[in-house]
Amino acid sequence: MVFEPDKQILSLNDLFVCIGYKTNDIIVKVYEIVKEQIPIRCSKNLDHVLSSVVEALSKDHYKKCDDSRITFDIEKKIQYNKLNILACWIYEYSCYCPHLNSIYSAYETEGKDAALLVRERLNDYYVETLCNLKDIDADSILLEIKRKIMMDVRQSQNCPDFLDEDLDISAKILITDSFINCRIFKKPE
Repeated sequence: MVFEPDKQILSLNDLFVCIGYKTNDIIVKVYEIVKEQIPIRCSKNLDHVLSSVVEALSKDHYKKCDDSRITFDIEKKIQYNKLNILACWIYEYSCYCPHLNSIYSAYETEGKDAALLVRERLNDYYVETLCNLKDIDADSILLEIKRKIMMDVRQSQNCPDFLDEDLDISAKILITDSFINCRIFKKPE
């Protein structure tokens, strides 16, 4: 067998395209293999970037509601809401949720419920997207929420000079957290 890098090495994007329409079981297996082999590319500043994004999105958002933990099967929620290609975000970035929770906890010691504020802001983005864009698929909704996060953060004074890659990863982590905590998309019945 002859090694042909052009044919045998896939970029992450190529890999996601290849597995995007496979069953979720296959996607999860591929994710587990890739997670062990490929580190997530981001700068060493991800902690600072993520914290700054949380700060930017939790400003001037006073909505208050019950933030009790909702339990459900993530896989069922993905299927119920018909997430396809971008379901990989939920799998890939869920490992960052405990770290994000520690960032939220730091804000709680200052008397600010950043977790609630950020999750509600993303819920607002979700609802606005549903109201403004009729007949939109779940993957497009996630992309629109990510676009709104990136736009709001870029316009804030907290994160003007961060790398796009770091903001992109931070947005995906926040989206994953809001999905898991049932602030965006419907809970499976």
